[in-house]
Amino acid sequence: MSKIIKDFLKNHKVLTLILASFIILGLSKLMGGSTSEAEATVIGRNVVVKSASTLPEVKAENINLSNSVVTQQGVTTASSLTVRSGAGANYSCVGSMKKGTNVTLQGKINNFYKITYGGKTRYIGVQYVKIIDPYSRSIPVLAYHSITYSKGNSICLPLVNFKEQMKYLKDNGYHTITLSDLYKYRTRQKTLPEKSVVLTFDDGYKNNYIDMFPVLKKYNFKATIFVISSFVDKNSKFLTSKQLVEMDKYGIEIDAHTVKHENLITLSKDKQLQTVTQSKKDIEKILNKKINFFSYPYGGYNKSAIEVVKKAGYTMAVTTDAGWESKNNNVLILPRVDISSSRYMNSFKSRVSNPNYKSLGL
Repeated sequence: MSKIIKDFLKNHKVLTLILASFIILGLSKLMGGSTSEAEATVIGRNVVVKSASTLPEVKAENINLSNSVVTQQGVTTASSLTVRSGAGANYSCVGSMKKGTNVTLQGKINNFYKITYGGKTRYIGVQYVKIIDPYSRSIPVLAYHSITYSKGNSICLPLVNFKEQMKYLKDNGYHTITLSDLYKYRTRQKTLPEKSVVLTFDDGYKNNYIDMFPVLKKYNFKATIFVISSFVDKNSKFLTSKQLVEMDKYGIEIDAHTVKHENLITLSKDKQLQTVTQSKKDIEKILNKKINFFSYPYGGYNKSAIEVVKKAGYTMAVTTDAGWESKNNNVLILPRVDISSSRYMNSFKSRVSNPNYKSLGL
């Protein structure tokens, strides 16, 4: 019988090549993928295939997933790299990525990460990726006060300057966020878009409603106002409870700035606790909701002030210390970026774009 087969193969070479091709193609299909002119290790076997397509891809049920990772964003390629059809250096190259490409990791198999590339599952070597903590960015928290012109008073920013600044933020792709958004970011509950910025306004001047509020609504911007609670409905230069409720319903956060604008470092700990707690209760009564954030009047704080702010139930507080906030900051004494009428537009642009703006003298 063997002599008959040998004679058949010898006398029918073309037919033999055709049969061999069908056998190889059949093996490839059984292995779960298309083929390529290369040698690949698939599920423990060496299979030589002869086609110009891609290598056989290993099915998930045949892979040891003991070292898998959950889907992870905030990843960028550390160098140019080759994208492969399978989790191994012997798999064919199906594309490439430039250094700095953002990718989402969908799993890890040995020394390769699984990704989606061109709509298909592909693999890249772990040595080529740099995992960036999505919660590691610094955020500028801008500190405003009154939106009006007052000669020689730097905390009063003329409306025309404020409009120019807000237009710049809108035109250049900035995203305004609330302090609630920032707190969720710092506690790893929520990611933030690139170029996020927080707008805060201390004291609760009436022009925050008359002049500032319409500008924010024009651009659909968010903000936080820190209110001196005893001035509400009592001082004509400051916001009324009706105005506070309206802005709160729109999405402007209203928070506390003590009862009478006391500098906490001049008070005993008992007095600190009294004004910090009472102002919180006053504003919560007006808004009929819990408030969580506090601003230190004059930026004044000490160890006891921080302790009473925490004891009163605030989860985050801001100071007048200069700089962008970061994950390294104590959330009860966050720095802010001062915005005043004494600086020009170039200074504003630097302050919202460069966390090292102080080193530039801006």
